[in-house]
Amino acid sequence: MRKDSYVNKTRIMKKQVKGNTYPPTFRMSKFKGKTMNCYAYCFDVAINDTAYDFLFPGCISRFDSPRDLYTEEQVISGFIRDAQYLGFSIREDDGRKDNSEYRVAVYIHPALHDYPLGFHFSRQDADGTWSEKLGWDGPVQKNGIEGDIPENLEADFMRLEKVFLLKKKEQ
Repeated sequence: MRKDSYVNKTRIMKKQVKGNTYPPTFRMSKFKGKTMNCYAYCFDVAINDTAYDFLFPGCISRFDSPRDLYTEEQVISGFIRDAQYLGFSIREDDGRKDNSEYRVAVYIHPALHDYPLGFHFSRQDADGTWSEKLGWDGPVQKNGIEGDIPENLEADFMRLEKVFLLKKKEQ
């Protein structure tokens, strides 16, 4: 990705976060036709990444961040850094959530041999239900789970790593 393209995409994302209301509400139409993944969706940002080179944990906040992630710590630390860069305060879920926060679940797909890890993110919307974006070109969907515990994706070989609480910082 070229540096000017990176600067433009991060500017667009920050502008969307600033204009959005959080906790997010489920709106399928906002994401229709966008080539993006679950990572952008967890921030409620609709942006195209047709080159598949930008929407990875750590890549929003750092132009030179690696796209291939080999440890759970790289995924988590990149996510935390990106959330802060976009204008969120972030903390691990301790079971106490105020009305201005929302939950984001981080899943890890273990790596095989020397391949990078897979990851998935889902979010808890304002109505208390969980939703997610499936793949780069897949739909946004409610996953049928209500309450504070996110979906179990072990059947898809995805392990729930952590749940975080995000809150948009006052501008």
